[in-house]
Amino acid sequence: REEKVRKCRPDVTGYTSVIAACASTYGTVKEKRRSFDMAHLTFMESCAEKYTQPNDVTYGVMFKAVGRLLNNSDEQDKYARTLFKLCCDDGYLGEMAFMRMKAAVSNVVNKELTGGKTYEELPEEWKRNVTKRQKKYDMRKNSAKKSNQLRP
Repeated sequence: REEKVRKCRPDVTGYTSVIAACASTYGTVKEKRRSFDMAHLTFMESCAEKYTQPNDVTYGVMFKAVGRLLNNSDEQDKYARTLFKLCCDDGYLGEMAFMRMKAAVSNVVNKELTGGKTYEELPEEWKRNVTKRQKKYDMRKNSAKKSNQLRP
């Protein structure tokens, strides 16, 4: 008798985990570059498959990789510009991705990409696919900020 075997396939969580592991690399410039190249290839592979399209977390860890692993600020800015456009076009600009993008680029590029706006002021179209999980996290974080502002 044949048993039905579930088809296993990679999903966005697996790809995002690989990128996150790469982004957490410590070591020499060469080791960081190798890790960035692996993160980039993993990101590109995830973009090519139906079930592994990047989400708000994937973009966030990819911005982390840009900021931590690329040694040259011009290269960081160039890559982050492209990644930011993809992220906004896909509607996955979560607050984590926004904060990590800001940390990865120069002030000039940040202003160029965001017009100097805060996350809340950015177009909703750029955030349209951010998961409820991420939105809840953003709201908790914002309410914590507000309560800290109220403290003497």
